[in-house]
Amino acid sequence: MSYLCTGFSEEENWTYGQNMVLVTLPSDSTNQAYVLLYSGKSWIPLVAGSPVWLLKITVDLTIREDIGRVNSPPITYLPPVLRLRYGCLYSLSIPVKDEDGDKIKCRWAHQFPNTTFGNFKIRNDKCVITYNSTVDTGFYVVALQIEDFATGEAVNELSSIPLQFLIEVTFQNSSDSCEIKPVFETLHDMNSIIEIPVYTKYHQTIIAKALPMSYTSIFSLKCTYIFQSIYRKICTTVNVTSSINYCMENVDSFHTKWNITAANTQVNLSCTNEYMDSVSRNCSGGGIWEEPNYIQCSTHYCVENVDKFNTKWNTTVINTQVNVSCTGEYVGNVSRNCTGEGIWEEPDYSQCISTTYYCGGNVDRFNTIWSLTKPKSQVTLFCTGDYVGNVSRNCNGVGIWDDPNYSQCISKSIQLLIEQTARLLSGGSEYNIVTIILEDLENITRVHTGLRSGDLLASSDILNDIAKYVTDHKEKLAVNQLETWDELTDEGLTGVTSLVNAVTDYNNAFNQVIDGEFSVVVVKDNIVMEVGRNSSDDITVPDRLKTSESWIADSATEIKLKKNICSGLTGYSSTFYRNISRFFPKFFIHNGEIRSFDGWYDVNSIIADFTVTGKSCSDFSLVVTFEHLFGNFSRPFCGFWNFTAFNNPETGAWSSFGSQVMNSTDSYTRRKVICEYNHTKNFAVLMSPGLTPMSHHLPLSMISAIGCGISIVFLVITLLVHCVLWKYVKNDRTKILMNLCVALILSYIIFLAGITRTDNKEICTAIAVALHYIFLTDFALMLAEGIHLVRMVVIIFPSKSIIQWLLPACWVLPGGIVGIAASVTKLKGYGNQKICWLTLESNLIWGFIGPALLVILINFVIIIITVSKIMTSKGIGSTSICVMLPLFGVTWVLGAFSLNEDLVIFQYLFSIFNSLQGLFICLFHCFLNKKVKEGYHHFQRRRKANRMDTKLSSDLTNYDNNKKITAHQRKYLDTEERNKGI
Repeated sequence: MSYLCTGFSEEENWTYGQNMVLVTLPSDSTNQAYVLLYSGKSWIPLVAGSPVWLLKITVDLTIREDIGRVNSPPITYLPPVLRLRYGCLYSLSIPVKDEDGDKIKCRWAHQFPNTTFGNFKIRNDKCVITYNSTVDTGFYVVALQIEDFATGEAVNELSSIPLQFLIEVTFQNSSDSCEIKPVFETLHDMNSIIEIPVYTKYHQTIIAKALPMSYTSIFSLKCTYIFQSIYRKICTTVNVTSSINYCMENVDSFHTKWNITAANTQVNLSCTNEYMDSVSRNCSGGGIWEEPNYIQCSTHYCVENVDKFNTKWNTTVINTQVNVSCTGEYVGNVSRNCTGEGIWEEPDYSQCISTTYYCGGNVDRFNTIWSLTKPKSQVTLFCTGDYVGNVSRNCNGVGIWDDPNYSQCISKSIQLLIEQTARLLSGGSEYNIVTIILEDLENITRVHTGLRSGDLLASSDILNDIAKYVTDHKEKLAVNQLETWDELTDEGLTGVTSLVNAVTDYNNAFNQVIDGEFSVVVVKDNIVMEVGRNSSDDITVPDRLKTSESWIADSATEIKLKKNICSGLTGYSSTFYRNISRFFPKFFIHNGEIRSFDGWYDVNSIIADFTVTGKSCSDFSLVVTFEHLFGNFSRPFCGFWNFTAFNNPETGAWSSFGSQVMNSTDSYTRRKVICEYNHTKNFAVLMSPGLTPMSHHLPLSMISAIGCGISIVFLVITLLVHCVLWKYVKNDRTKILMNLCVALILSYIIFLAGITRTDNKEICTAIAVALHYIFLTDFALMLAEGIHLVRMVVIIFPSKSIIQWLLPACWVLPGGIVGIAASVTKLKGYGNQKICWLTLESNLIWGFIGPALLVILINFVIIIITVSKIMTSKGIGSTSICVMLPLFGVTWVLGAFSLNEDLVIFQYLFSIFNSLQGLFICLFHCFLNKKVKEGYHHFQRRRKANRMDTKLSSDLTNYDNNKKITAHQRKYLDTEERNKGI
């Protein structure tokens, strides 16, 4: 046995080498198997603790039936030590080769304790080991068996080769990445098997670059020399001597590459570049290359070339003509021939024309493609996209395109509207088609952002035709169309806002089409439009001279653009709408939320629109004067219509952004509001209808608060008095009175605590529902008292009491009414922006007024019947009830109407009477009530009797105690009593 050391480490105390064993077997050893055993001492103590190891080799000389020869075992190699960094994931592919082409599999050796390095995972069929080095640092031993099988399905291995190596786990720098590995700059990596022909001198330089760390060692088989360069690269050269000569790799003068070739061999390669056929070269017996033979290489191409005009000609087959585009400022094609000898002829530039005065290819903003055109010529093309007609464009004399003329391009949608308008004028359509045409026109102009000039002209014709039709049919159209707009508004649709937006877009587009200074005024019965452009410092609309005979002349409404704001020609457009204020959706933006008017605001002016076009104005300010449409309005709100409020273009809302009230007058001669805006939109003034003047707010609030407080105090007194005297005053009437007092106290408390809680919509709605219920309960109990009164007066001796079902009905029936009203209206109308009560606008208020009026009517009938029966009666109880019934009804009706009406007198009356309610109840049902007085006297007599009983009981107790006193003490007491008597 001979041993060849191929690697060692004195520091780590290990060696690595190759053993060669020469075994002589008998000549008849075919189909025999032999077992060779040998042992030694090595690095096993590092892991197993014992230096002795045993290696068993089985030599099987059986002839394989599938290949007809003895099996060749797998060949493998690995470095003795693998260095792993703690915490990194690795994948190791075992380099294995089998000369028989057998299936190779790897497994753990039977004696190898897998738990030693438990993070190992081996894929047997691929001989790939993956492991995550999260074990303790140090050395670990790995033992594998590499086996070959005749087929992939075979179970018994043909041979088994041991492979053992060490793994060292070390800590890594926390800043180092697990991806840092050496990079091999040469062809072969560390796992490659390089085949070297027999008796061949092989030379290969292996270069590995450090990234970014340096290497401490490198292993090689029989190294001639090893060195580490200053550039952190490690180079190893391995030389093996062969007795057979080879011609080494070579590149000749024609850049043909010749690979390593055995001596006495001829090599044939394809000709390079533009040459065809093949080139040959001989490798002599001494391992020296002869000169290559290029005789068979012939040229079949004209090689790539750039001529003097910088035109590039690509490699071309012989006997071919090539055409390419002219370069630079030329158009056309240039041609060139490739001859049969592979030589380029001179190029032909006769077809190249200068483009110095040509209009170059161009694509305009409507995506129409304009090709190269001669100067002083016109090009006409079909309109692109969803348009009909032709578009034309001129190329002037200096090769510059004029703007294209799209006046003949009309969208198919607008073309259809033109046909509908023609039928309208001819009488072939109903008048309601006007609304449809305007809505369609608005939709088309809104969606198609890139309208052609032909669209604008056609739209103008459509509007003019509709204006003519409206003028001819204004009487019939006015009545019916207003009804239609009312229906749209009731349904929450936005036809009128769409129409206004379309008119604004049309005015702006018309302003941009017309050049120069101009002014156009259109006056109709319900609309005044003015579009123009001028250089004046002062722009005021409407033009009073041109509109002196129109309806706008009687209105103080006007718009003024402040002086010295705009420069140059200023384009503007304005529109005044006479009677569409009520058709706008009733929404406004309050504290960042879209809210319904619900009686809080209403539009109290005509709708005015003003727009500045172009870029001549910046930071402008508009002053708009509005005249009130109606009186009895207060708290002006300068608003504009926001079409896209909160990304809701289908609804929109009024907004006060960028506006302020400059002045507000409210005289009998003329009521108006002056607003200032920093933007242009559709303007109007919003005001609160029928609200209490500000001067009355404080006294009314104080009266209501004090009055409700007084009522609560006296109602509580009434309850306490009746509770104390209950056994003396207990009857059906008193039970009704107690329920009424409780209901009224709840009414006052909810009213004071929640009537102004408008900051939260849900809470406000809940309070309004609660007030609706408790107020109806109040009236139901008033009705119950009336019913009880008429039974007591008319039926002198009622046979049976009805209080057991009358009182529950008073509390249940109002709940049913409120439930039905809430479900039908879906809570719409319960509370608004100013008060948590039933809104007058939603007609829900009749859900309270109706039952209240019914109760009042019934009670008045009862009063009449009762009064006629008790004219001769002197009973104060009946008289007090007769006085209280109309008082209850009147005060609460005043309260219901005072919440929404503008008559301040009703609010004062309600507040005053409301403050006396609790007092009157307490006065008539406590202080002046005969039964209560009698009960009080009985209560007092009872108290005196109780006190006397208590004293008598005390005296008797003292008497019993006196019997127990001694005779001497009795004599002393008698003496004292006599003295007191004296």
